[in-house]
Amino acid sequence: MSPTRLVAVGDQATQRHAPHDSQLLRYRDGEPISHRRLDYLYGRVRKHHLWADSTGVSAH
Repeated sequence: MSPTRLVAVGDQATQRHAPHDSQLLRYRDGEPISHRRLDYLYGRVRKHHLWADSTGVSAH
């Protein structure tokens, strides 16, 4: 993750008042998304954006 992206994610967490020991990405109802859902989303990103697949972008 680039330093710019890391700052942006930190800013998002601050705006959402996310606890430091909690998961940031959540469904609209506030439930945290599962690891499986995150894998699925990143799979879709890699499928539709060739640069993501070639650079090894992942959720981990």
